[in-house]
Amino acid sequence: MLKVTQLYGFNVSGGEITLRPDIVGSGWQDSMVETLGGNTSGWQNYNMRQVISPPALSIDGAAVRVVFEADDFLGATLDDVYIGEQATSGDAYDMKASNPSPTQIKVSGAGSFSVPVGLTVTSDRVDFPITTTKSYVIAIHFAATPNTGLRTAVNSKPGMSSYYGSTGASEANTANVGVYTGPSTTRGVKKLQVETRDEIFYPPVLVSPDPDWSSVVLLTGFDGTHGSTVVIDQSSKAHGAATVAGTGSISTTQQKFGTTFRFIGSTSARWADHADWNFGSGNFTIELFFRIDAVTGIQQLIGQWGASGNFGWRLWTNNQFLNWNVSTTGVNNVADMTVSTLTANTWCHVCVDYDGVKYRLYKDGVMIASAITPRTLFDSTVQLALGSNSGASDYLTGYMDEVRISKGIARYHSDSGFTVPLSAYPRS
Repeated sequence: MLKVTQLYGFNVSGGEITLRPDIVGSGWQDSMVETLGGNTSGWQNYNMRQVISPPALSIDGAAVRVVFEADDFLGATLDDVYIGEQATSGDAYDMKASNPSPTQIKVSGAGSFSVPVGLTVTSDRVDFPITTTKSYVIAIHFAATPNTGLRTAVNSKPGMSSYYGSTGASEANTANVGVYTGPSTTRGVKKLQVETRDEIFYPPVLVSPDPDWSSVVLLTGFDGTHGSTVVIDQSSKAHGAATVAGTGSISTTQQKFGTTFRFIGSTSARWADHADWNFGSGNFTIELFFRIDAVTGIQQLIGQWGASGNFGWRLWTNNQFLNWNVSTTGVNNVADMTVSTLTANTWCHVCVDYDGVKYRLYKDGVMIASAITPRTLFDSTVQLALGSNSGASDYLTGYMDEVRISKGIARYHSDSGFTVPLSAYPRS
């Protein structure tokens, strides 16, 4: 039997399927278009920032494309482009460093690209939500060669302005820069296009009930309203609400399957110690989706890992490395699996499972590491923590969604990997 629990664009409740009024639109639409006319040259090796403010934006969107236009004589080569939300303090051309972080704009997968003479080039799609109530900055660095020609605005559109810095190294991914000159009518960007929700195609999802539902001991999809800090365990074990510390909250800024949780600063979500987190020598599966802002330093995803004497297990990152560590005594720290695999600002699914013979570490359904030494994991008494260790450090900066722990089963137990879920996990 199949049970319909999710259908994109509809609400499914109590056996009734109704249209969701918030899922509307018609694909890619122009949120900002500016009329460009004149030509100006000599912009090679310059940094430029184009600011787009609410009067110029007409449509919200869940993702963005940028349309660039070159002059009639020279064309332009852009070797570094980022889009960011305007900072709440500083200069008009400064970007917020996080929440959201500046996101790179590419064309055909490349960060460096050319715009031919008198023509336009449209960037690849990038997950970056646009709302008409906020201001945005597109930061561009032009290549040193060849000579670069740009357009100028004709009767500059309200809400549009440009600023430029001195020549030199790219500052496109620098949130807060030095003094730039402007505002100017010189432009590199002609359009900002947004993707309305119905263009983000998700086929109707028929979700079978989970045959191992009784083994699920923790499940949270961070469902709720933007800004909420209420995180509920949705498993049948019903461990209740997590204790959320710090400034993080449920977010719609980055979405995987609906709302996610934004970990920023000293943020964590924790549940009290419970026998459900004690795996001993038994089978288990731990899995989640996450999107890390930067692959720098130590950042814990999930675990029971306190001070020495109370180490248990943890799934964590160290720079670009994804790691699985355990303790059998509460004091020893066994690095069973570690692999260089992470990329900043990219959603991925990570999983650890144990089938009684082999521990496997997966990323996006591919087994990337394994270990065959059997362990009896220490029964730590500290809290189960998401986004930090249980001792309130090693904080994650990024987003997380669909965290699930299954005890007593290895859901995937395959060196060949598995197909990553395309929808939220079943709730029954």
